[in-house]
Amino acid sequence: MALTVTKAKLQNSFEYVPLTEKGQEKPFTILFDALPLDVLALLQDDAIKVSQDGGYSVSINTLNYSVIKQAITGWKNVEADDGPVRFKRDNNGATDGSLALIPGDIRTELATIIVEVSKDLPNAVEYLAELTKLAEDEAAELADESGIEDKEKEVKPTTRKTKK
Repeated sequence: MALTVTKAKLQNSFEYVPLTEKGQEKPFTILFDALPLDVLALLQDDAIKVSQDGGYSVSINTLNYSVIKQAITGWKNVEADDGPVRFKRDNNGATDGSLALIPGDIRTELATIIVEVSKDLPNAVEYLAELTKLAEDEAAELADESGIEDKEKEVKPTTRKTKK
């Protein structure tokens, strides 16, 4: 059977709303590009440390940081007291200053998402849609368990506030 690739399956740039932001009026949203497989392989290999006795360890934090530094291209809904915070990149990827504004749990989540999308680019759109559906289903289930009707929910904007 032939492999069918559509234009949608060739998409390389994505928007992602972290799980903690889903359902918010103005969710923090990350823009990222899938990593080419050779770049992803190099980043993963660089995170592996081999000891003199032949054992090895994987530096997960180093890998996660390298992945998001290379892949993240921007964001939406990050505000300071005096207005929107501009996302910054340089020749090495996202700047440390920009990445430092993203909470640690979200950085870890993003690294996982970026790796999964990059490893299976033809199915990335479906993968991200399924994650969104699962988050929505979980939110609806929690609302049902607590007895809160959708009409009664008060949704507050959660635009990230930070210092410039």
